[in-house]
Amino acid sequence: EQRSRFALQAILLSLAAFITAGWPLWLIEFPPTLSHPTSRFTLPFMFGACLLWAGLLELIPFRRWKILLAGILIALMAGRQAYWMNDYRREWDSQKTLFWQMTWRAPGIQPGTIVLMNEELEFNADNSISAPLNWIYAPETRTRQVGYVLLYPTNRLGASLPALEPGLPIQYDFLAASFEGNTTDVLAFYYDPPACLRLLEPDLDPRNRLIPDDSLMREASALSNTDRILAEQKAVMPAIYGPEPAHGWCYHFQKADLARQMGDWEEVVKLGNAAFKLDDHPNDPVERFVFIEGYAHVGNWDKAIEYSKVSYRVSRDYVGPLLCQLWRRIEAETASSPERSEALAEVQQTFACPSPWSV
Repeated sequence: EQRSRFALQAILLSLAAFITAGWPLWLIEFPPTLSHPTSRFTLPFMFGACLLWAGLLELIPFRRWKILLAGILIALMAGRQAYWMNDYRREWDSQKTLFWQMTWRAPGIQPGTIVLMNEELEFNADNSISAPLNWIYAPETRTRQVGYVLLYPTNRLGASLPALEPGLPIQYDFLAASFEGNTTDVLAFYYDPPACLRLLEPDLDPRNRLIPDDSLMREASALSNTDRILAEQKAVMPAIYGPEPAHGWCYHFQKADLARQMGDWEEVVKLGNAAFKLDDHPNDPVERFVFIEGYAHVGNWDKAIEYSKVSYRVSRDYVGPLLCQLWRRIEAETASSPERSEALAEVQQTFACPSPWSV
């Protein structure tokens, strides 16, 4: 009788707790869900949930069954918690990889730069990631005016980010600090691990169908301005991000892309020769493009065509048009020679590029 009375009281009180726990959230139109980030709004319901289970368990007359069911519930809770823990561990590893690759590609970034990126990090909002971005590239900042902001276009377009057009002033208030900049001063990065972080190119990536439509990063790529990147090492990685990762494929890719920006084609080829000997490989066919361009600029047309064909085999429909655009750029930036003419003719035929190249 006492058990039944307690069980009834616990269940009734739990129902009252459920109702009162939700109103503060429903009134401000932040309904709790089981997905991130609104899963945190389920915390006020914990009291009612504990009472409900205690009441239901108390209704079971057999002690062994009660203990068995309680054990199963605890095991399920522990398993789910371990699953979440692993999700956060992977997210942390992904964030560390993101910023190490960013500092390899951009040793320094001019203050006032807006970084646009796809929403790959599930548990980190863009305004949260702006904190380590400023910590890394401006560790000595002691004012309320910060030098950098990272925005997800999927979240901010039409609000903090008025449009994906150049020349628009941007003001972002972090409460603790504020940022002022302009959409002319943008770096657009695409991050889809295990592929490398990639600084998008305005003459190539607007047509890159390997980038999903709903990420809005194709449109954002048109704003990407490599002049915002400084070759001088300014970035300082905080100790919390751990030791520098091993220099695998992505390290060589990032450093080669930086060398390409600086016009150091010999360095691009040197890095390419080392990268292709690694026990590692690109996870995005576009990652070979910097080395294709490097080999072409030093006159190694056979290598340039070889790696073009390797990328082309990944997806003819998606990679073919990008290769045609890349080779148009190679034609415009390299000196005329019989070997170049032969290579261009083979490329045009193999990848079904429009004729003439200017089309």
